[in-house]
Amino acid sequence: NLAVFVLASLVNSLPTHTFTPINSIVGRVYNVDKLLIAMNTLLFPISHPLLAFLANWVLDSRAETRRNLVDTQCNIGAALIILGVWARTLIYVSFAFPLIGSVLAAIGNIFIINSPSKIANVWFKPSMVALITTLGVMSGLASNALG
Repeated sequence: NLAVFVLASLVNSLPTHTFTPINSIVGRVYNVDKLLIAMNTLLFPISHPLLAFLANWVLDSRAETRRNLVDTQCNIGAALIILGVWARTLIYVSFAFPLIGSVLAAIGNIFIINSPSKIANVWFKPSMVALITTLGVMSGLASNALG
C-alpha cells in the first residue's frame, strides 16, 4: 500500500507544472490570455488552503474505520487527479477543459498531500511513523522536482 501511495504522490504534482513551460505557445494557438493559462498552475496553491479542512472533515466524518479513511482518501485523490489529467487532454475541444481538469486535479492533490501522516499512523507501528511520514512527504517534494 505504501508503494502505491508513493507512486501516486510522485505523479501528484505533475499536472501543476505542465502548462508553465508552454504558456506562450498555448496562448498563441488557442488565442487565450496568458493569465487564464497561468490559472492552470495557480489553481493548485489557491485551492489547498481553501479546501484542505473541508476535505479532511468530510473524510473524518464519513469513514467507518481509520483504515477505511486512509484508503478512501488515497482513492479519491488518485481518481480526481486521473479525471483531471484526462479532462486536460480535451484541450482541442475547448480551453475550458484544461481549466476543469486543473480544478479536479487540484482537489485530488489535496487528498494526496494530506495523506502521509494518516497513512503512517494507520498502517505502521508507532516506531515507524516518523520514517513513513518523511517518505510520504519526500515523495511529494520529488513530484514537484519532477514536474
